[in-house]
Amino acid sequence: MSIFIVRHAVAVAKHDWSRSDQHRPLTESGEHEAAAIARWFDDAPSVIVCSPTLRCVATVLPLAERFELDIVTRTELLPRAPTAAAELVRSLIARSIDSAVVCTHGELVPSLLYSLPIVDASHTPEHCAKGSIWAIDSLPAGLRATYHQTPERQTRRPRSTTTTELANALPVR
Repeated sequence: MSIFIVRHAVAVAKHDWSRSDQHRPLTESGEHEAAAIARWFDDAPSVIVCSPTLRCVATVLPLAERFELDIVTRTELLPRAPTAAAELVRSLIARSIDSAVVCTHGELVPSLLYSLPIVDASHTPEHCAKGSIWAIDSLPAGLRATYHQTPERQTRRPRSTTTTELANALPVR
């Protein structure tokens, strides 16, 4: 069992975005991070679960496209729901899924990690970068959490529509 907790890639700054925060897109740099995250995985995860915000979906979209997987969005992974997010991650662990990718917000990452029976951690949860990945693996005495810094950014522009273009196409709420 492996759970990969991904903090969404770099998004447009809150103060630069006047529309719904749910629709705040990735920056071009964030799109490169999302592509690099997809390349970081050697094997397809069993499931990809993420916050329903555009920036989280866009972060894992290249991964889903690479392995031809669906993305399951869950409101429990929104920033305001740390207890529900922890319950969701614990349920994925309890189901012994081979591997799951969980993409959420930086505000939730520390509480998610602290809610798990982690006996070995490579990094302090409070200081993880956008686009970073926590690999959670089983040990006989508990779980090991290994932090992976944002993968090297891709230098070419992604082939698909940018998330900024996608966000601008969404209705204003």
